[in-house]
Amino acid sequence: MRYTVQPGEGVGAIRFGMLRAEVHGRLGAPDDEGGWPEAGEIEDEWETDGIAVVFDRGGACVEIALYPPATATVAGVRLLGEADGDARAALRGLDADCEDAGGVTVCATLGLLYDEDEEGDPELIVLAPGRLDALAATDAGSDEDDPLDDDDAPTNDDAADDGAPGA
Repeated sequence: MRYTVQPGEGVGAIRFGMLRAEVHGRLGAPDDEGGWPEAGEIEDEWETDGIAVVFDRGGACVEIALYPPATATVAGVRLLGEADGDARAALRGLDADCEDAGGVTVCATLGLLYDEDEEGDPELIVLAPGRLDALAATDAGSDEDDPLDDDDAPTNDDAADDGAPGA
């Protein structure tokens, strides 16, 4: 599947703020469902299309992850479907303020993260406006090296402390 990323807006026909039922109407039933109950978040995954969508407590789309077999472009630049180093260099070309944090390329201005999943496959994560700040605030109490690791979901105590969702 080919996707066009519109930073701050969404991916393809999926827009930030869309409700879960709306996303399902566009993508069909997900192949898998999961999430982070302690943070009140749900993740639906369409593995065959290479897309996963995270919904917040209110059921709104706040994060979209793309991974192979998907390909993705941002501002006409192909980021997913390229060699890892090429994709990271392309991101830096789009956002000179990109930084590497624990193996994740973080482009805060664009709301994009470029990472590798557990199998070493590339993953482009597109964040709703304000989501990166919420994730950083949630992970501030974590003692993990990778502040945006999916395994680093907040505990009930963490969520109660700052009220920010985590993924």
